[in-house]
Amino acid sequence: MQDIDSEIGGLSFMLELDDYLRARAIDAFRKVSERKEISSGTLLFSRDDSATDDGYIVYAGNVAIEHEDGTTKTVLPAALLGEMKQFDFDGKHHRMATVRAEDDIEALHFSWTRFYNALGATASKEEMDEFRRALRHYAWMHYMDLQGEL
Repeated sequence: MQDIDSEIGGLSFMLELDDYLRARAIDAFRKVSERKEISSGTLLFSRDDSATDDGYIVYAGNVAIEHEDGTTKTVLPAALLGEMKQFDFDGKHHRMATVRAEDDIEALHFSWTRFYNALGATASKEEMDEFRRALRHYAWMHYMDLQGEL
C-alpha cells in the first residue's frame, strides 16, 4: 500500500513549504480527497473546460497530456494535475490540455475549492499566499513545458 502522505508531501512544490505548512496542506488534501482507481483511457480533463475545479494527485500509473498541436507528454507519478487552471496564464481561465489515464492509475481526486477551504481553516493569509506562490511556480513550469519552452 502506498504511503499517500509521503506521495503528497514529496511533490516538488510541497517541498518549498516549511514543515508545518506542508503538514497542514497534506492534511487538507487528505480531508477533501477521494481515493480512486481509474481505468486506462479514462478522460480526466478536457482542453478548454472552464467549469470544473477538479484536481488529482496521481500516485500510481501514468497519464498522458494531449496538447492542442497533437503532441502528447507522459506524466509519471507522483504528479499533481489540474493546478494550471488555478492560474490564468493565457487570459482564458480554462484547462490547457486534455488529460487521460495512459495506464490504470491510482489517484486522489479532489475539488480545489474544497481544498482551499480546508487549508484556509488552519492557515494564515500569509501561509495561504506562500502555498499559492509555490503552486504557481509548479504550474508555471508545467505551462512552459506544455508550450514547448522547457
